[in-house]
Amino acid sequence: MEQDTSDYCDSWDEFCELFLISFGIPNEREEAYNQLTVFCQNDLDLSVYFVEFIRLKTLAEISEDQAIHELRRGINLDLLRAVSAMVPPPSSLDQWFSAARDRDLQLREARQFDQHNRVVRKERSPNTSYESFHSSSYYEPQVAAS
Repeated sequence: MEQDTSDYCDSWDEFCELFLISFGIPNEREEAYNQLTVFCQNDLDLSVYFVEFIRLKTLAEISEDQAIHELRRGINLDLLRAVSAMVPPPSSLDQWFSAARDRDLQLREARQFDQHNRVVRKERSPNTSYESFHSSSYYEPQVAAS
């Protein structure tokens, strides 16, 4: 049975959308916390991730210990390992941000170096391989020029 009012919805998704438009998010703090607990860096640049992380942390009004826990959970695994391996490890949220920025820069530089070296290795001629360099002189006697 279809209603003629503008408040009628055919689906739950339409109802939720209309509800949020009409009343807003009923509990922004809880919504921010829920978003923060699933927010991950993935392919985001670290600075972009930090900006959104801080926004959600502020809205969620969580403690520094909770924030550190969520930051560790959300950053990329390579970065987490690099920061966690520091001696002494960071103990405050600001130290985590600073250490993560430093290690992220180091990891990016290392990846760029590796990519550059892979390209250089691929461009080398097959004649420069160990086997081709040493095979003629090792297996065949050198003939003196006459």
